[in-house]
Amino acid sequence: MSLGSKLRSLNRAAHRASRSDTIVFGMTGAHGISGGIASLNRNILLALESLVLERGLKLYVVSLHDTPSDIPSGAGAHIYYTACSGDKKRFSAALMRYSFRARLTLVDHVRLALPLLPFSYLGFRRLAIVAHGPEAWRNPKPLSIPLFQSADLCIANSAFTLRKMQERFSGFQGVSCPLGLAPEHNLHDVIPTPPSDSVFLKNLAGKKREIGPQMFLLVGRMHSQQEGKGHRDILRALTSSVEKHPDVQVVFAGTGDDSKAIAELAVQLSLQSHVFMPGFVTREMLEQLYRVCYAFVMPSRQDGFGLVYLEAMNYGKPCVGCFDDGGECVVSHEETGFLVHAETIDVELSEIFARLLKKPSMAAKLGRAGFERLHREFSSEQFQNRLRGHLRALLD
Repeated sequence: MSLGSKLRSLNRAAHRASRSDTIVFGMTGAHGISGGIASLNRNILLALESLVLERGLKLYVVSLHDTPSDIPSGAGAHIYYTACSGDKKRFSAALMRYSFRARLTLVDHVRLALPLLPFSYLGFRRLAIVAHGPEAWRNPKPLSIPLFQSADLCIANSAFTLRKMQERFSGFQGVSCPLGLAPEHNLHDVIPTPPSDSVFLKNLAGKKREIGPQMFLLVGRMHSQQEGKGHRDILRALTSSVEKHPDVQVVFAGTGDDSKAIAELAVQLSLQSHVFMPGFVTREMLEQLYRVCYAFVMPSRQDGFGLVYLEAMNYGKPCVGCFDDGGECVVSHEETGFLVHAETIDVELSEIFARLLKKPSMAAKLGRAGFERLHREFSSEQFQNRLRGHLRALLD
């Protein structure tokens, strides 16, 4: 054993003898921001609240972007929040202060653990890091690598992310913990029926039109630095479908600095009458879109999991994702939807659109299978149970 390893072992032993009965959760945010990480953190908070009650511990939550007004009013007396309102220095100081003698520190992103790197190397406390996707293995930041390697546990959001990180890092300690439906999305007992009232949106031609039964939906941000969600691929594939299916529509729900370029491509392909880009939509409108859509299509090459697939499955919709991406851990090819290959994505998407539109009964069958798989594997409670199991092992 090297001198450094001996020192870390001694420090861990001394720390265990003096540690306080606390768990620390350093998070990007949960209530004052939107997006997949915020949805995940709401699930993590529920899991941690149950865990500390079970073990008689206290939970210290340090949030980077939440503000004091975002702190939930129903938080128990055993939960302590520090809302940093985007102040990175305050976040780092609070995380270091609470983590020094904590029994366990969990962070929702590797970059949030940077202030703890010296502690982790010297073995002063246990650290668990949540890994989300390509940013964790494709091009990790230089200081992210020693954090992943020194962490006691890395909690990957899918088997795909875990496999990629095992290939990328030596000495990597990780487990797969597939995500679950966000707690704010009620798990439906039966597949919801289409809305009784018609849904109207304005297309790219500036005309307000009713959203029909042949609408393909994609929900996701449109950022120029993250062009791998599949918006452009869908548009190119759609050109071969509109001739045989003139009523086919696509709704891209979401915002981002790439939305203008995506809209321009739709116009160049003469799809402006078929494409709707409403920007940010309320939860009520999102529910309507899920209920009315024909299928959910996100052939992403940049996701470690894809919570939006679960949202679509909750409405009994077939999903289209991509091989060699986190979507392959959610969408079962030709059982709950379809997966495409990145190398031939346009051709395969065109064929899938044609198959789905030609056989509504097949689309409905795929959607029912996805609905059932969601209940078997990806509910909010199932994710929380998985996470608590991994954290119990560290606590013990």
